[in-house]
Amino acid sequence: RRVLFVAEKRAALDAVIKRLTHPDVGLGHLVLDLHGASVSRKEVMARLAHALEQIRHALPADGAEAVHRGFEARRKQLNEHARRVNEVRQPTGLSVNQMIGRLLRLPEAARSSLRLRGETLAALTAERADEVNQWILEGAANPTLLLGTDPSPWNNADISDGRRAQEALDLATKAANELWPRFKQLLDQVVNQLGVRPPSTLDEVASFLAVLRDARSVRQQYGTEIFSSKPGELARMLEPATRGGVVGAWAFLKNPAYRAARKRLLALRAAPASPAMLQQEALQAEDVLRRWQALGPASAVPVEADADTKLAAAFTALDEATKELGAMTEAGPFGGMQLAEAASRLRALSSDQKTPFQLPGIHAVRSQLQEAGLAPFLDDLRKHSVVAEHWSARFEYIWLYSALEQVLASDPALASFSGRTHEEIIAEFIRLDCERVRLAAQRVRRLHAERAIEAMDRYFDQADLVRKEAAKKSRHIPLRDLLARAPDVLTRIAPCWVASPLSVSQLLDGSKRHFDIVVFDEASQILQEEAIPALYRAEQVVVAGDRHQLPP
Repeated sequence: RRVLFVAEKRAALDAVIKRLTHPDVGLGHLVLDLHGASVSRKEVMARLAHALEQIRHALPADGAEAVHRGFEARRKQLNEHARRVNEVRQPTGLSVNQMIGRLLRLPEAARSSLRLRGETLAALTAERADEVNQWILEGAANPTLLLGTDPSPWNNADISDGRRAQEALDLATKAANELWPRFKQLLDQVVNQLGVRPPSTLDEVASFLAVLRDARSVRQQYGTEIFSSKPGELARMLEPATRGGVVGAWAFLKNPAYRAARKRLLALRAAPASPAMLQQEALQAEDVLRRWQALGPASAVPVEADADTKLAAAFTALDEATKELGAMTEAGPFGGMQLAEAASRLRALSSDQKTPFQLPGIHAVRSQLQEAGLAPFLDDLRKHSVVAEHWSARFEYIWLYSALEQVLASDPALASFSGRTHEEIIAEFIRLDCERVRLAAQRVRRLHAERAIEAMDRYFDQADLVRKEAAKKSRHIPLRDLLARAPDVLTRIAPCWVASPLSVSQLLDGSKRHFDIVVFDEASQILQEEAIPALYRAEQVVVAGDRHQLPP
């Protein structure tokens, strides 16, 4: 194409000339510079002579197809890699590049070996991850409670709402301040009165009260005397009564010891009973006596205490409270604890008035995370003692790294990516691109030479004139005459002309369209009336400029 560049300012045209004359391009001989009044005939002829010399030495661009194929192959590889790393991936809604970028910005404390898989990861969209992050921030307000490592006695208590929190706290307060003191006072009173070894745990208190209860039951049937009547021996004497009526009747007739034991127990018992019943109750009395003596009492036989029934009632109330508290708190049942330890635990539960009301929120956050399949995340925080300020970053790391691994598992090309190989492909692409530019310039030079020679062969007189003028050292004909007499050859020898609007009017004949395209650069600096002569000299026009620029 024959192109006429028109600009008022020299700088705009210099940009065109600079690009074409660049050493990597080498197409400066295609340009004919006619801008400005200082253009001399001698300079123009020198440029034409240089162009003719270049035309004679233009060589074919060999190997262009092979270079182009290699370039296209490398470009396809790079574009495909760019597509893979910039494609939006689910569930994160981020590309691989974005995920890696966010991972690199996270602090070292966010790193974790925990990974999410399957449905858990699939459900963690960006919106869901934001929601999870909000839960984490809520839980981080009470980090030790969320992780279940708080020193509070209410740690991990089963309290899911405010009503239950209030009830639990009220129960602990009542147990510590009312039930326990009443129970302990009565226990000490009964123990001191009976002279027994003090129970050390609530379970032992229960056993102690069971002995007193069972002794009371025996006394109601037989009185205290049965315990000093060797009830075990009496029970063994009545053993035949347990083997049926015939054996019992025979023993009654033939066994004096049987009859004596029966008579003795009937004499002690408040109401008559069968031998079998007497034998069973004698065994019960023997068992009570054995358990009583195991208490290390001052009396050899069970005796009554003034406050044993009150103690039993106080213990029942305390036992119900401690069982309920033990069921909801992490420390578990109170029964096996030392009495001093149990009392201390109750006081601790009663004195912590704040934690029970925090637990419903903690329970809600923990439940939400567990339902989302993130219980392992809590385990990870607990195992590595991660400080609360890094919880959100650690979740983001686990989420993004899990999603990134999922992408690598589904895309073998990304999984096998090698940075070194990629750099080699980039280097080869750059080399081929530079070679393409060189070959493209060479192809332009060759095509320009072919068309210039074709024009010179067709317009021999014009070509002869141009050669003669180019060969002269001086006395050149005026440029306007030369352009008017050899326009076809000149526009093929130098198909790219640069000029000012004034130069176009002064040097170019307006009777013929010598150019395929006229390009106005920085058009806002050219008055409309000055542009009209250039429009007459081309088939097409391109206007480039800034409409916001001030006019000349």
